[in-house]
Amino acid sequence: MSGYVQVVDDAALVEVASAVDGVVALTVRAGAFIHAGQPVALSSAQLDGAQVARVQRAVVAGARRTMEQDLEYAFAEYVEIALRALSPAVNDPATAMSCLDWIGDGLITLVSEPVDVAAFADASGTVRVITPCNTPQRIVAAGLNEIRQAAVGVPAVQIRLLDSVRRVALAHPSSEVVDELRAQADAVVESLDFAPVAARDRADVVAAHRRAVAAMATA
Repeated sequence: MSGYVQVVDDAALVEVASAVDGVVALTVRAGAFIHAGQPVALSSAQLDGAQVARVQRAVVAGARRTMEQDLEYAFAEYVEIALRALSPAVNDPATAMSCLDWIGDGLITLVSEPVDVAAFADASGTVRVITPCNTPQRIVAAGLNEIRQAAVGVPAVQIRLLDSVRRVALAHPSSEVVDELRAQADAVVESLDFAPVAARDRADVVAAHRRAVAAMATA
């Protein structure tokens, strides 16, 4: 069926790969949208029909994304709350700033222990399953992009976003994540030219940007 990958049964895949003394490499990750009939895995060894069916059943798809194994979606939930808070109809920047605090906290944990590819072994320690994961820099972008865009002209939220960037940078992330953090911070300052902001507020945003950049220099 078509839908979002909700859960991957890694244990079942390990059993299949062990039975044929091979390796199963998934071509999709949790949160990805797949189409009916789309291949979801590659095997280094020949599988019979029953084994192919078991691999297919191990990749569970549904109409909606879930947070069980989809890390990016967990951040997306906070993003959605922040965007609603920043809408003209609600105008609740305090809630948006709270969301940024929690997004920043999650990103700190993520970049401290990044995982790009997950490998699963059988009882003997032989790797049997390889699963792609979201890159940390992609999740950083997913956690900050839309809030940053919605916060144009809202200095308090821009400052809090830059503070979140600073705190994540202090967690000593990879150079790829630092590049993404720098792009996010620079985009905030660039947006000041496209929204009416008081000189004092502009100075506060620029100062927050300066602190974030200084933190990146130590990463």
